[in-house]
Amino acid sequence: DWFGISIDSAQPDVLEALGRAPHGGAIRPEQYIDLSRRLRATGVRLKLNTVVTALNVDEDLRPFVEALAPERWKVFQVMRVNGQNDRDTDGLLIDDQAFARFVERNRDVGVTFVAESNAVMSGSYAMLDPAGRFFDNTTGTHRYSRPVLQVGVEEAFRDVAFDTGKFEARGGSYAW
Repeated sequence: DWFGISIDSAQPDVLEALGRAPHGGAIRPEQYIDLSRRLRATGVRLKLNTVVTALNVDEDLRPFVEALAPERWKVFQVMRVNGQNDRDTDGLLIDDQAFARFVERNRDVGVTFVAESNAVMSGSYAMLDPAGRFFDNTTGTHRYSRPVLQVGVEEAFRDVAFDTGKFEARGGSYAW
């Protein structure tokens, strides 16, 4: 009943530079808008995710997001995670002030808007990997629990850091 889509820019050249382009080039804004119309016509709700980097931090995405008309827009500050993307984030990282400027410029778009800086994200997600281990990102790298199938959910979850207050503060609980 929900369709989540990650779109970091309304500019195809920026999407290509970010590696967010399938073979044959980036999807054009009008194609995304058409997809959102078709989803709504079938009763599927749309959630938009955007990662803010040095390549899109100055962009005003409001006209695009208004045309897309998602119910929820989550905006994330690009985060380096050692051992995961540390070689891929060179030249993409932004500071908290740049992220705050992007948020201020784009927040009034008429949809539920959730901005997540690195400080907000860290420790506020319950994440499970394909091996059935919880993991967190509170130390700048991924730290893994023992496998759920070996020790159970509660015991495995104790192995990682999760901050319920931060989860609630970032709007993690909402009506699906």
